[in-house]
Amino acid sequence: MNLALFDIDGTLLNADFDYECYLEALKTGAGINISRDDFNWDNYNDVTDLGITRDVLREFYKREPYSEEIENVRKDYINNLYESSVKTPDKIKPVPGSMMALDIFNKENWKAGIATGCFSGSAEIKLNAAGIVIKNLVISDSDEYISKIDIIRDAVTKIKKKENTCAFGKIIYFGDRKYDYFISRKLDIDFIGIDSNNSGELQCLGVKNILADFEDKRLMEYLH
Repeated sequence: MNLALFDIDGTLLNADFDYECYLEALKTGAGINISRDDFNWDNYNDVTDLGITRDVLREFYKREPYSEEIENVRKDYINNLYESSVKTPDKIKPVPGSMMALDIFNKENWKAGIATGCFSGSAEIKLNAAGIVIKNLVISDSDEYISKIDIIRDAVTKIKKKENTCAFGKIIYFGDRKYDYFISRKLDIDFIGIDSNNSGELQCLGVKNILADFEDKRLMEYLH
């Protein structure tokens, strides 16, 4: 049995209002005002909702943030995402073929799961707004884990238990960022890049397996 794990942002879907929702949450939930030009997810060591929030608050407060301070930002961020998804539903869209990919990699000798750096609440809102139905897939998120390494490990452990298996013959991680690629290398699992925004970032890193989206005919090659 093999395992396919999927990231959410930039991989299964694209949400144009993500940055704005998060920066507004920092402002209202923590009193931190950062402009869009001065903020980039990729500038942080752990590109997860929890990891970024911890690091931003740590940098601003010059100390370790309290759990309630992180919670204030988390709640405001999730509320902002929900409001934006209702007001501007056209700004969040599934990557073409994402539902199909979740389905075909969850049949026969494959199992599918989601390992995302999102908070569980932000993941749920984005997936629902994009019309991506998860069904009974295992989802590991950033509610408890700061590092994507731990999130992926958690997903693997949960799916092993669910499927009553000790190991997988192959594990593939579908992601869109250089962070996803480096994490996959550290974990010694296969990586397939999704470049739905045509950024070329993964290609510059020398990633061999890159798809524009899940409608790419080469996707089926990875089933074998």
